Amino acid sequence: LNVVQSFAGMFVLGMTGSGKTSAVGFALALAMLRMGYGFLILTTKPGEAQAWIEWARIAGRAKDVRVFGPQHKWRFALLDYAFTQGGSRGGNDTDNVVALLSEIVNFKNRNKESEGENKFWYESAKRALGHAIDLLACAGEPVSFAGIYAIFQSIPRSLEELGSKEWQKGFLNQLVNRSAANKSLSKAKENDLRLAFEYFLGTVPRMDERLRSNIIATLDSITYLFLRGQVANLCGGEESTVSPEFTFVGGVLIIDLPVKEYHQAGQFIQVLWKRIWQQAAEKRDLKKYPRPLCLYCDECQNFCTAYDSLFQATARSARVATVLMTQNLDSLQSQI
Repeated sequence: LNVVQSFAGMFVLGMTGSGKTSAVGFALALAMLRMGYGFLILTTKPGEAQAWIEWARIAGRAKDVRVFGPQHKWRFALLDYAFTQGGSRGGNDTDNVVALLSEIVNFKNRNKESEGENKFWYESAKRALGHAIDLLACAGEPVSFAGIYAIFQSIPRSLEELGSKEWQKGFLNQLVNRSAANKSLSKAKENDLRLAFEYFLGTVPRMDERLRSNIIATLDSITYLFLRGQVANLCGGEESTVSPEFTFVGGVLIIDLPVKEYHQAGQFIQVLWKRIWQQAAEKRDLKKYPRPLCLYCDECQNFCTAYDSLFQATARSARVATVLMTQNLDSLQSQI
C-alpha cells in the first residue's frame, strides 16, 4: 500500500459473498494497521467490531483498540465537543453545533423534497437551535441535548404567559436571568445573547401556534433519540472519555452500533461521529499529529452525507485515507 496514494480514497464494489470485506477490505485494513494508521471504523452488521478486534490483533495493534458502544465504558459528549472545539471561529462556536445537528436533519430527509415548506421548517428550526445554544452557553450551562430540550419545553406561548409567576420559575427564564447577569461575555457574545432574548421573549410568544408547534416538533425529532436509553448514556451527556484525538495518536476506534442492530439511533450516532471526526482530522496540527488516518465504512451507503465530497476534496492534504465499500452503485444511489 502506498501511503500517499491511499489519501486519494478507496472505493470497493462487490456483491454479497464476493469477498469485498473478507478479501479486499481485510487486505487494506491489515496493511494500514501495520503501517500505524489511526482509524475511525463505522459498522453496519453485528460482528464487525469483533472482526476488527481480530484484525488489530493479527497486525499487532490490539492494545490500540477502543470500542464505543453500549457494552463498553467509553463516552462521547457530542454537542459539548462540537461547541468547545469549534468550527471556523475556533472554540465556543454555536454555528458548529447547528451545522452538526443540521447534518442529522438533512440525513433524515435526504430522500425527501428539500424545497418549499420542508425547507422553511428546517431553516426555522436551525434558527431556533442557534439561539438556544447561545442562551445555554451565555448562562454557563453545558451545551447538551437535555438543555436544548428543556428550553423548548419551557418557551412562552403568549406575551401574557411571560408575566406569569409559573413561567418565570421555569428553565428558560432562569437561563435568561443568569445569562443577563454574566459580565464576562465578549461583545460578540453579548450581541448573540441580545438576539436570543429577542427571539425567545419577543418573536416566539407572538408566533402562530402552528408555526411554533412545527418548529418544536422538528427539533424534538433531532433531540429525542439522544435523551433516552443507551444513546443518552453514550453521547447525550456532558463529559467525554474518548474523542477524535484518540485516533491521532494511533488509536483504532470502532463505533459498535451496527445499523442492523441499533437501526436509526445507531445510524445517527455514527453519522455524527463521522462528521465530527472528519472536521477534527482536517483541522489537526500535522506537525504535532503527522500519523496517517483512515475512515473505514463497510456498507457505506448507510453513512454518506453531503459533507463527504467536501472532505474528500482536502483529504490528501489532511493525510486521511477513506475506505468506502458497498455492493453496487444502485445501493448507494438509493440512499442519496
